[in-house]
Amino acid sequence: MFLQKNKKYFGVLLFPIILVLPFPLIVDSIALTIALLNIVFAGILQNSLRIKDWFKEGKILLGFGLFIFLLDSISETFREGELQFLVRESRVALLLVPVIIVLARDKIKDIWNATSTGLIIGVLLYILYAYFFLFIFYETQSNRAFELNHYLIYDLYNYLPGAYHHTYLGMYFTFSIILALEFYRTSGKKFWLILVVFVFFNQIFMGGKINLILSALYLVFCFPYKSFTKTKALIFAPVFLLTVLSVAIYFVFRSELWKTIKFSFENRLASWECSWEIFLEHWKAGIGYGGINAYLFPWGGSDALSSHNQYLEELVHYGFLGFWLPVFLIIILSISRGHRIYMQFLIMIIVIALSENILSLQRGILFFALIN
Repeated sequence: MFLQKNKKYFGVLLFPIILVLPFPLIVDSIALTIALLNIVFAGILQNSLRIKDWFKEGKILLGFGLFIFLLDSISETFREGELQFLVRESRVALLLVPVIIVLARDKIKDIWNATSTGLIIGVLLYILYAYFFLFIFYETQSNRAFELNHYLIYDLYNYLPGAYHHTYLGMYFTFSIILALEFYRTSGKKFWLILVVFVFFNQIFMGGKINLILSALYLVFCFPYKSFTKTKALIFAPVFLLTVLSVAIYFVFRSELWKTIKFSFENRLASWECSWEIFLEHWKAGIGYGGINAYLFPWGGSDALSSHNQYLEELVHYGFLGFWLPVFLIIILSISRGHRIYMQFLIMIIVIALSENILSLQRGILFFALIN
């Protein structure tokens, strides 16, 4: 019934499912292309704004999209002293998707719930696929027995076919929890609370640490208390949250997740310090995209060879032009007031970007473009 109701927008609904599942990035890009073509050919644009009206309302978004698209060319021109033209294909989605989405924004709202459900379906399918793989892996390839602990993350990352970094997976988990809480707020169906518990529980073993902390904070501060009567809100909500968080804390300590936090934090401090020094030395035009590893290793011997901070990553690559990211996020955060889910999404992106380079790879950019 779900697909029957939204079959006109099947390509749009399929994209978030494909994005979450461990397919190659080229498949994700193709799925995005199909989704955008679906928007166009489904007739959504027939009643859209005229181009001049759209430009008037979307000029900030368009301007930033063009700037981001041309950022590599601009910084390379500054560094070389002559006109250069470079395009990172991973940035194309940040230009194309907002253009079509803004044109079709009235219709996109009609299928927002279905698109959000697609993301949740993708998360659930990933979890089931991961457990199916782990069952086979521990039975046939590993000398260790299956155990629910945080090290499942590394077994999945190293051996799961098509696996991608748990930072992105954790980001999908966290946002699916946000969406499920919103669906519970609007429908009152207990199914969504069960789903929240299921996803949150599995995030302990499959998602990144910062995302797990964010999910716990969202559970506490964004829980739909008003969905209950005053009596139930005073009794059920605290008991529910306390139980969920207590179980999570138990497994965090049981799986020795806390032992990895110290290493991760020290590694990030070294990477942040090094990245800041690189920016100060190359603040005018940066060092160019992809050159940070050559600086990080001899400077501090960072094991991860990453800035572990999207804001610093942009500053290192593009110099002072890298300040586009915090400015862009502040602008869209300021104009998104009143849109509760979108603000929660932006806050999630802003916080995760402090410790991970989530917009440096296509998987993070496609997710950002999808929600925008």
